[in-house]
Amino acid sequence: MVKLLDDDDDTDDTMSTSTPTSTSLVLSDQHTNEGEYELVDEATEFEPQYDYVMMHRALSHLPIEEQERMRVGGLPALPIQNLDDDNNAEVVRFKQEMKALWLRRQQELRDAQEPDQVKVLKEHIVIFEKALAAAATAADVDEKELLFALEELEFHASDVDMARDFHTLGGWPLLVSILSSGSASPEAIQSYQFSDEVRAYAAWAIGTAVKNTGEFFPWAVEPVKMQADIPASAHDVLRWTKTTTALSVLLDIFGEWNGQNDVNTVTNSTDYAKNKGGISRKLQQKVLYATGSLLRGNRLAQEHFIALGGPLLIANVLQTCLSDKDWKVSSKVVLLAHDLITESIVENNLGSNDSRNLIAEAFTTKIWCDGAVGLLEASDIRLKEKSLFALETMTPYCIRDEMWQDKARKSMELLRREWKSTNVNEDYDQEWFAELQTLSDVVHAQLF
Repeated sequence: MVKLLDDDDDTDDTMSTSTPTSTSLVLSDQHTNEGEYELVDEATEFEPQYDYVMMHRALSHLPIEEQERMRVGGLPALPIQNLDDDNNAEVVRFKQEMKALWLRRQQELRDAQEPDQVKVLKEHIVIFEKALAAAATAADVDEKELLFALEELEFHASDVDMARDFHTLGGWPLLVSILSSGSASPEAIQSYQFSDEVRAYAAWAIGTAVKNTGEFFPWAVEPVKMQADIPASAHDVLRWTKTTTALSVLLDIFGEWNGQNDVNTVTNSTDYAKNKGGISRKLQQKVLYATGSLLRGNRLAQEHFIALGGPLLIANVLQTCLSDKDWKVSSKVVLLAHDLITESIVENNLGSNDSRNLIAEAFTTKIWCDGAVGLLEASDIRLKEKSLFALETMTPYCIRDEMWQDKARKSMELLRREWKSTNVNEDYDQEWFAELQTLSDVVHAQLF
């Protein structure tokens, strides 16, 4: 767990850590002769006080090699003069050196006591900041170093405490900025476009951090401010500002997937080569994973998602995947709709009936309903099973369209005939296949 320095309850008897930045008048806790409080200068009252003799004695107990490490020649000699004589050059020099050595030693002790996991997270944050700063000036970005940090962060983010610490340390806006399919970091506009591989790992880390942890659900819609000064002319500068969220950035990438945004970066890796949808296969997979992680069980994120037009954006992706017979990705998209509708209705996670209906209606438009039926064309019976799961949930809403109802009936009847006329049941566990047939019976009955 991160404990900020401001939260430290321990006090150092050697010195006061108060460092006033202005002078003001406060009431002293000492009574005057008149029985009233006197006014004193706060800057004088709370000026840090150092016991230089005690500091020298404490540091002199360190091993000689440690003293040599801190200062060439070891500790400065204790002056024979009165240490209260601030007009003596030797005394002043001694106090300056001892103060610097003492503060350095205290910081080293604090660093040593800091948990190892916090140190690791801070190292990742430094790498993210460096990459974003380089991207803002179109400088070369060490993506190898960045990828290593993102991969490690995804692993650490599965630990609730480390995910919380990462957010507390200010890492979340940096991670969202790296993922962003736009051209901005919190400080400046990026002239450099991060590769799909980098953004895939960023999406993966975002999904893992929030997944199944209600405490972290608000991060999905937490505002991330991006701004930059854009030269408008030789003498004028325009301040560009944008506030976004992790969920909004993910939807931007779905826009790229549909070919709605410009994409300039192509990697050499097969997994990260651009497909005709505009982004690499790996980025598609991780964006779907992150979106599901942020939406499932998260009422706030679901409402934000609908307000941003998310269901239509992803429905367009589903339509593209079905046209390309990309059954695996299509099944993941359809199951996301199934899960969200199930949560909103069966598990009653969204409160009022109006909000539950809003979710159901958003994910049972014509494109979504056609997608659930279209997935039945997949040759893999496991994917057909996912289609049936989705249809069982979506059919009560989809049958308002009579043309869809007729199409779904024909598809279901064809599937049932195939299963009865072949030995498909011999290739699978009998109990599982019997349950699958029962599910198909339920969906078929819903269509009449």
